[in-house]
Amino acid sequence: MPRKIFNLAILVYLVLYPAVASYSSDFHNIRVNFLKGDYNACIVEGEKILIDAYHSRDADELYYLLATSYLKTGNYLRAEDIFEILIKEFKDSKFRDEAYIGLGDVCLLEGDFSGAEAKYRELLRINPSTKLISLVTLKLAQVMLKQGKWEEARQYLNKLNEDFPLSLERRLAESFWNDDFYFTIQVGSFSDANNAKKLSQKLNEKKYPAYVDEFKVNDKITYRVRVGKFNTRQEAEDLAKKLAGLGYPTKIFP
Repeated sequence: MPRKIFNLAILVYLVLYPAVASYSSDFHNIRVNFLKGDYNACIVEGEKILIDAYHSRDADELYYLLATSYLKTGNYLRAEDIFEILIKEFKDSKFRDEAYIGLGDVCLLEGDFSGAEAKYRELLRINPSTKLISLVTLKLAQVMLKQGKWEEARQYLNKLNEDFPLSLERRLAESFWNDDFYFTIQVGSFSDANNAKKLSQKLNEKKYPAYVDEFKVNDKITYRVRVGKFNTRQEAEDLAKKLAGLGYPTKIFP
């Protein structure tokens, strides 16, 4: 190799190697923070290298980690933007299906249940054999429950039970199994049964139909205090507003 060309190659290596090494190190830290659940740190580090990462071979992974981190921290608008970029700009990405799930989750968390349903169904339309089929089935069951579409919810829950009996999603769906679906308002969750009973009694004394619901996961029991059983979400929302006005933290299930 001629000396000039050799010297040029060395110069290029000396200029580019530190940047590449720094990028690799930063990306490693992002992955570690994501696995640790430190989503804020993941966002800070990810935004620093986002522009430089666009043409790298693992740029789609960075977009996925960033979007998911924004979703986890409640910045739904930013999460939606990045998921959309991932879908549009990285058409062959292995994270493409996850991005559709992410967009559906944004809608679900914002209370746009019809929008969430559309995103989950869109994934099934473009990739009927997606590796996330059991997760999509669970998500659709959740969306149907949120909309009070009990029969459709049962169909998806039955599909989980029959087609994916050993899946994690099947285990997660256990909390949804109920002979009679209804909307209810959760106002507290306790590891101590006595604390749950005290709150339930207090609410009943105020003429609110409270009850304690036991929920078991991995041999750990949680005692959830819930109020009412309603056929429509609107009824639950009306009472939830009254309870919130009295200072109770409220969340409507399913």
